[in-house]
Amino acid sequence: MRPLHLPPLSLVTGIDAAGEVGSFVKPLAEKANINLTVVAVANEFFGGGVTVTGLLAGKDIREQLAGRQLGDVLLLPDVVLRDGEDVLLDDVAVSDLEADLGVRVEVFPADPYGLWDMLDTLELEFNRNNHTGKQGE
Repeated sequence: MRPLHLPPLSLVTGIDAAGEVGSFVKPLAEKANINLTVVAVANEFFGGGVTVTGLLAGKDIREQLAGRQLGDVLLLPDVVLRDGEDVLLDDVAVSDLEADLGVRVEVFPADPYGLWDMLDTLELEFNRNNHTGKQGE
């Protein structure tokens, strides 16, 4: 695995998957030489007993991540979105999360290959923008 040249990133997951996602991300981040933080979000929207990532609500993500250092990009697994839409179960749009949290949000396919592809794509974009002098486009 090659090192990636990326700014700090965060990845959202539900409580149930936090341990497994963390045990995958930690060695990935070390080998790729990146700062990637896994952020577990509790599901209060459905009363707290639901712990799967696919049923996270935008309200919970927004409230629990507000004011936290999330890096330059927040990675959101696609399973939190309504099928074929950029909207979470509670009608919060990805663009609303970006505005409310003050961080770029990128949706990725919720599997190891999807995460790697997103990281690779972000690296290409950040390197291109650094060479052209553009930021965050």
